[in-house]
Amino acid sequence: MQQVQIPTSKSYAARALILGCLKSENVILTDIPSSSDTQELIKILESLSLLQRDGNKLVLDKSFPEDEIHSNNTVTLNLGEGGTTIRFLLTLLCLGKNKYKLNVHPRFKERPFMDQLNLLDSLGAKIISSDNPEVLCTIQGPITLPKILNIDCSKTTQVASSFWMLKEKYELEVNCENLNSSNAYIDLTESLVGSMESKYSIPADMSSASYLIAIAVLKKSLKFSNIKNKDPLQADSALIEILKKSGAVIRAEDCLVIEKTNNLKPFEVDGSKSIDLVPTLCFLASFIKGESRIFNIENLIYKETNRLKAIKDVLDQFDIKYRGTKNEIIISGGSKLKKVSNLLVSPDHRIVMMGWLFLTMQGSGSIEHREVVSKSFPDFFEIIKSLDLDI
Repeated sequence: MQQVQIPTSKSYAARALILGCLKSENVILTDIPSSSDTQELIKILESLSLLQRDGNKLVLDKSFPEDEIHSNNTVTLNLGEGGTTIRFLLTLLCLGKNKYKLNVHPRFKERPFMDQLNLLDSLGAKIISSDNPEVLCTIQGPITLPKILNIDCSKTTQVASSFWMLKEKYELEVNCENLNSSNAYIDLTESLVGSMESKYSIPADMSSASYLIAIAVLKKSLKFSNIKNKDPLQADSALIEILKKSGAVIRAEDCLVIEKTNNLKPFEVDGSKSIDLVPTLCFLASFIKGESRIFNIENLIYKETNRLKAIKDVLDQFDIKYRGTKNEIIISGGSKLKKVSNLLVSPDHRIVMMGWLFLTMQGSGSIEHREVVSKSFPDFFEIIKSLDLDI
């Protein structure tokens, strides 16, 4: 049985990097993801002299804001479009005293960000907003932290996580209000605060694994060499239990084994628990005879694109039958799909990977925006090609 190795988790890496900047003692990180989100965050922290590279390791040997390098001039930082990177850095930088001009990819300004700026403003940050689509704002701390901070999590949990990590250094209680999606990311943050060791290895990424798990169960059995079992702190680990309930043959030996399984049963899943898993679930549902339902998915509209619309656009091109509302989608799977030679998709890494899975199943086809998979899974196409799946 062929083995594959999954990239490490950008969600763990982002938290480990920020926590390393808050700790007073040195932190050494290994198994760093090659995802563009992670690499952009590393470059930013490196430009702030908060870390240095040592071969394949990262050494965080400074503490923020104590070791902030004072500047009389505005410091310009290019933050890209990673939601986690930008929201984590906004809070971290507001602990310091320098004035920072924050450049972003225009797509980020289409996502929720004003609530965080308003919150930081209420805590004493000086913020100058910008109409320039490539400039988020100019921001300057230091903020004054209260004992208790209430944060609205109805659109994203990343702001709450950015403040939760401050517990590493400050006495702060964070209350997450309207926590109706992505709860596991708060649990992940909480688990690392105060417990991350000075030498820390980033775990494998279950979000990236989900695409290959889907291919394994539908087309070719695979062993996942760097995954032993599901990680309860990664929301997308839920796919393992979902597939088991659908009848998939899954074993945890020296590593995770997913066997190709016929006659899978349709499923019903609360998408709010694993919102990034929804594209993969929609792909799987399209090949399972019967109706599969994924509900509580309204927060898909706040992703890199309106991800619910982007998913439906892909399903429409393959003539897959579905119905639903802004809160759920019900897919009637198991029918023969329409042949698509050139799949049109949104420039969203998870939608591009979902689309390529469909093309893999039909055995041919092309897709646009291939480059965006670098955000989370740079080697995605190469690994799929290595499986010899006739595409």
